[in-house]
Amino acid sequence: MKRILGCNITMFLFTAMLLAGCGTFEVVIEPMVVPPIETPATTQAAPAVVTATPTDEVVPTITATVRPTAQVVKGRAAAGLTVRIGALNMLDAQNGWCIGTVNSGPDDHIFRTIDGGRTWRDLTPPVLPSNLGENSLAATGHFISPMQAWVVFSPRDAAPPSGKVIIWSTINGGQTWDESEPLDLSGMTTEFFMADSLGFSDRLHGWLLAHLGAGMSKDYIAIFTTADGGKTWLRVADPDNINSLMSCSKTGLAFTDPQNAWLVGDCPGLMPGLFAYHSSDGGQNWSQVALPAPAGQSANLFSRVESGCGFLGIAHSSAEAITFTLRCQMYETSKPVSWLYISRDGGMTWNAQGLPAPYGSLNFLDAHSGWLLGAMKQYDPEAGAELFRTVDGGLNWVSVLSVGWLGKPVFVDSENGWVVAQAGGTSALVNTTNGGTFWQELYPVVGP
Repeated sequence: MKRILGCNITMFLFTAMLLAGCGTFEVVIEPMVVPPIETPATTQAAPAVVTATPTDEVVPTITATVRPTAQVVKGRAAAGLTVRIGALNMLDAQNGWCIGTVNSGPDDHIFRTIDGGRTWRDLTPPVLPSNLGENSLAATGHFISPMQAWVVFSPRDAAPPSGKVIIWSTINGGQTWDESEPLDLSGMTTEFFMADSLGFSDRLHGWLLAHLGAGMSKDYIAIFTTADGGKTWLRVADPDNINSLMSCSKTGLAFTDPQNAWLVGDCPGLMPGLFAYHSSDGGQNWSQVALPAPAGQSANLFSRVESGCGFLGIAHSSAEAITFTLRCQMYETSKPVSWLYISRDGGMTWNAQGLPAPYGSLNFLDAHSGWLLGAMKQYDPEAGAELFRTVDGGLNWVSVLSVGWLGKPVFVDSENGWVVAQAGGTSALVNTTNGGTFWQELYPVVGP
């Protein structure tokens, strides 16, 4: 059992070394220009959209705020430091976790809040100062409750790990952390090791996707699974044993139960077809998934290089349903098209539903209730950004509010949500308690 000495969680960015067209995002709380995840437009018949006219005032502008200066002592952030959020995971109206940095520090920290995101306690596992030499630490995590979480650290820049890679876990809200057995990296050629998707389908069964190298339309990966809550991990896929998984930039991995897993990727225009694979034996073997073209589109949409189709990620995964976000660039017309691809029978059949805005970020509470913060132009919220909501899995969308910023919505119920809002080169954490018709700005700092 390890007691924490510091706090560091960061959001993992996997960018230039992968294929063109792979979308990334970063969420911050101080001025920073960061492009949001794209969710492209649709040229098919638009989904039903009901326009609402809220009476509450939205946050009109986002401005930079001067923060107090403090230090990180022995890996732990001192009270008063600005929390720069990279990945936000709220669990209810008051409790949540985030991966981020403090002030201009290079390493990721792990934070937890009990007051809705106003103050954060630094609960980073004892990995700082890092043993990665001049390379800083990036983190990815999975947070299942205020008490239970898993975190893995890897070099922020593309570099092999200089030491053992372990998964940290806590069952007491980050007061203490346990180390897993080191991941088995033997026999693999690794240009670098960058942990990406870490998740659990229940409290015992989890998965980790790590990037190992890139080039020539390849994204070399390894997949690890655990059946004992993260104490030990089994390597089930790597470049040597499943070569078919190495093409295209990987944008999403999810296990809906210990046996069934889905892996999607994006390489628009670089090769025909879609990158979507399914495993029914816990990740040991994978088969490619054939999806039908959306209604109104040509049957060969996905096989045409001119279409440039690829998955942006997995919007929702559960035993009830699996939902992918698909984009086609449509190079001939320069008009991107996007859909939600939804299956409610374990992948046997699929239904494509268009999205009401060409670009933006999605958040689903479950298979039915979700939000889209979208815009008419990429990275340009002033050209028209809008918050939409669906309660029927994407069949219909309600326009909640027109705003002047973009970001990833994080809702915990029908009323309480957060966005790290980005506009005009600055960012701010904003919060709603009435379903999105009114937003107030928060100023996250490390609490005492």
